[in-house]
Amino acid sequence: PRCRETNSVDRTVTDRPNMLVTAIVIAAAAAGARACGGFFCSLARPVVQNGENILFSTDGTEVTATIQIQYQGDAADFSWVLPLPSVPHKFGVSSDALFRALHAFTDPQFIVNVTHPTDCFDAGTRCEFRALGGVAATADGAGGGGDAGVDILSMGEVGPFVYTVIAARKDDARGKALFDWLNTNGFDQPDSAAMIVTRYVRLQHKFVTLKLQKGKSAGELVPIVIKYKAPSVADALAAAGGEAAGGGGGAATAAALSCIPLRLTRVAASDDMPVYAWLAGATRAVPSNFVHLKVDVRDMPWERCYRGGFVGGPVFAGGFSPFGGTNACTEEYRELLKRVAAKYTSSKWLTTEYAGAYPAGLLDAVWDAKSVRIDTAELAKAGDATDFLQRLLQQLPFEQRQSPQVQTLIRRFVPQSDAAKADAQCKSENAFYSVGGRCLRDFAPASFDAAAFAAAIDEEMVQPLVDTRAELERHAYLTRFFTLISPAAMVRDPLFRFAAAAGHADAAEVGDVSNVHRVEATYTCPATKSDAFALTLKHADGTTSAIDGVMLGYCGELIMPRGDDGRPPPIAWPQPVALGGG
Repeated sequence: PRCRETNSVDRTVTDRPNMLVTAIVIAAAAAGARACGGFFCSLARPVVQNGENILFSTDGTEVTATIQIQYQGDAADFSWVLPLPSVPHKFGVSSDALFRALHAFTDPQFIVNVTHPTDCFDAGTRCEFRALGGVAATADGAGGGGDAGVDILSMGEVGPFVYTVIAARKDDARGKALFDWLNTNGFDQPDSAAMIVTRYVRLQHKFVTLKLQKGKSAGELVPIVIKYKAPSVADALAAAGGEAAGGGGGAATAAALSCIPLRLTRVAASDDMPVYAWLAGATRAVPSNFVHLKVDVRDMPWERCYRGGFVGGPVFAGGFSPFGGTNACTEEYRELLKRVAAKYTSSKWLTTEYAGAYPAGLLDAVWDAKSVRIDTAELAKAGDATDFLQRLLQQLPFEQRQSPQVQTLIRRFVPQSDAAKADAQCKSENAFYSVGGRCLRDFAPASFDAAAFAAAIDEEMVQPLVDTRAELERHAYLTRFFTLISPAAMVRDPLFRFAAAAGHADAAEVGDVSNVHRVEATYTCPATKSDAFALTLKHADGTTSAIDGVMLGYCGELIMPRGDDGRPPPIAWPQPVALGGG
């Protein structure tokens, strides 16, 4: 397969005006891997995709892709299509705990570490402040249509999904029959998507189509794991008549490629859709055909990242959910990224937010066999549903207790009866599933299989995490990318290559990237508590900036200034800034 439509825009830009825009030439040591595809929607009742998490792990030509999407819409309208270079040889599901852990350990952190003057109105200590620590298919549309001009290569069910793998026949060179099959079987798409499908058909890609099984809800959208073989880049180039995949000439034949599915995603994506991608390999990954954006975090409005009422403490740009989160600091960080991208008139960009060895604790956060959180053998001993849920509540980490995956399992094995729904006090799920309450006692299921419930937890929650940790342990290096992208810009699938430091034109491009950004803040004690003062920020490169108009609060905390629009004023730079930082 080839990516001739991607163009070669392999460049890195930084937000300092006198920094050069450089072309990247990479010599990598592994075979190529690509995983291109996207997401279709129903035109009658649109489904909106508004987030995507992807973890790629490559070993030679073997690719493991774990993909999770976030979308808005009815479960009955959910449909998803992934073009791949070969027929997948294994499907599985994972847990959102994986991406929760990846976010927790690689989300950007912005830390304002304030040193208060001694004997300054008990600043920072009056109210006992504490610093925060760092930190066979039968569902609608699947398998239907019979012999409709496509080759059906495999069918099955995995987790809540039902899948069908199809390919265009030899006499369908433009993929029209395949395109019609997608429409006939509920994978509705506009006519503008036909050209995209044609491109994949000409590359001899196979199409993995997924829907939710009957009776499944949108809340059951767990990450899906797909394993498949990808041809080496050298073989891909030969099949493509010798054309370089990314315009890199001979160097590209040795490059390792991965690809985020975006082109088909444009059919249902929201504006400024956040996309997070992690690539596990032997070395750092770099984008091949998207602008590689580098921002100077000194330009962050740091006052928006100060945790009011706390002495310093990190503010995470994404939060701890499987798709990150938003806060004032997050919004400012994303606005900074968009301003830098606009400066270079780029709507197709990626920024590296972390690159390095696995952060300490990440693998254990995915799964720690030495301190098993979920003891399924103990759960299987439960005498009834109440006893089981009590044990489960004690075992689950706080952040997993209300996860859609856990709630789905509870509904399956402890269903809420019609009698419970008719009871005024027990009709809500919150009341019915309250451990220790009368609802579970009075309306307990007539039969309860603790062993089957425990086995399902092991199969659907525990083993996927065990397998994911084992997959991650096969590699030593992790790179995280982030972008905000709108449908109009989804005209190419972002490609990545694993860099080899020895042959790289710019050694800095293959160095580690920290996700922790810290400033040291100091100030001179004002004459009175009602006087405003300047907060001096010392950045990692030794340069300083200032925030004027800061005041002390009742408890000695810092109260940051706000402009007429309620937003912080621009940062004032009291001295010339040495370029090259950030």
